[in-house]
Amino acid sequence: LLDRAKQHTTKFQISYYLDEWSYSLRTGYFSSDDDEGMQDTTLKIKRKFKINKSLKFGLGLGVRLPTYDFTGNNTDYTVYGSVVYYPKSSLSAFAGTSYTFINDDEIISPLQDVQTYYTGSGYFFTRNFYANIAYSYAQSKFTTNDPAHSMISTLLYRINNKWFTTLSYSHQIDDELKNSVSIKFGYSVW
Repeated sequence: LLDRAKQHTTKFQISYYLDEWSYSLRTGYFSSDDDEGMQDTTLKIKRKFKINKSLKFGLGLGVRLPTYDFTGNNTDYTVYGSVVYYPKSSLSAFAGTSYTFINDDEIISPLQDVQTYYTGSGYFFTRNFYANIAYSYAQSKFTTNDPAHSMISTLLYRINNKWFTTLSYSHQIDDELKNSVSIKFGYSVW
């Protein structure tokens, strides 16, 4: 087996939804054999537009604050766009894109703005259990790195009216050894 570096990450996210608007704050802490510390902190605002009962569009803006301690790390800005189509109430098809304006200083290698795309489909097996699968393409901010092509699957389970959990698995298609698993727990205040 190859000796690959492992990184453990703990993330904290708080989201607020009001009508068609959503606001979120996300930050995290990572640790690996070589390093540990805060990740960047992201603030997002999104707006959904309901075209009809089967079709929704979303637009958003984000700011990534440089809380990760790295020389040349600066504030980055992102614009988001998404679409969700429900051919049946339990079935969804979705796609989205984002574009991040990278403002970091070029310390290690040349940098570029980052484009991402995703598309997938999801299904509500019950009101409390949802699953999806998606393909994702993401450029690196480093011009020397190839874009990442990934398959991602997520399960969401609503435990009760207040608590929910998600389990996500991501496999980078062009590198057999780049996999990630995340488990999230959430609590609805209202």
